Amino acid sequence: MSERWGSLEDLAAMSGLSRRALQYIRTREPAVLVARTRGTAVEYNLGACNVHLRRRERALAQRAVREQADPSIIEAERRKAIADARTAEVKLLRLEGRLVGIDEAVQEIENLLLHLRAALLAHPKTRAVAEEILTDLRQQPPPAVQHSVDGTSHPENRSTVVNARAPRGGKKTHPARAA
Repeated sequence: MSERWGSLEDLAAMSGLSRRALQYIRTREPAVLVARTRGTAVEYNLGACNVHLRRRERALAQRAVREQADPSIIEAERRKAIADARTAEVKLLRLEGRLVGIDEAVQEIENLLLHLRAALLAHPKTRAVAEEILTDLRQQPPPAVQHSVDGTSHPENRSTVVNARAPRGGKKTHPARAA
């Protein structure tokens, strides 16, 4: 069976679409229209183009039916796009060093507090005051506050990330915790 090639006007007559619509499809979806160039003229494979145009039309109709049957699809796609954007923003902040995971922040704070405790307990004059402060801190429950990317607090749920003011250097561990 030989292939039948024709102009854009031939394709418009065969498919029932306007020339302008076919030009739009050619620029937006070049894979739909199978074409070849002969000199300055562009010819289209009428059979293959017709098949591709019908498949495209069927896919568009199915998408329209899906969207009419369930209007929440559009809302779900919008929410997914927002979530993807937020995920990308968090990844970027992590790469820039402006966002630190809660576990990393807790570990760093624990290390700093261990160094502070060791320094306070090393001096006899501050030992009694330091022990009193540490006793008070142990009796208070830790606050469960979420700090989001914009810096606002949300006490109702716990976050997986907190803002970091400046990137930290290498991790320092307390000698007693390293063992």
